[in-house]
Amino acid sequence: LMEYVKSFPDKDGDGHPDIPEKYSGKLGRIMRDPSWNPISLLSRGTYLTWVAFGVVVGLLFATGLGVSLFAKRMKKR
Repeated sequence: LMEYVKSFPDKDGDGHPDIPEKYSGKLGRIMRDPSWNPISLLSRGTYLTWVAFGVVVGLLFATGLGVSLFAKRMKKR
């Protein structure tokens, strides 16, 4: 990459190659689309992502089960 940058001409004479204006933008290659959609968040996840997701789902399930059992127990009294 640095060899490519060094191949650009030094137009202003400061000793550093001048990068052309066309490289100041995205050139249509990098597209960011920030989203909280779970499908887009998990679609390219690794095993670590899936383990973390499983832990979160398990904790939510255990919390819901605990609240449900506690509510039933309090209702009987």
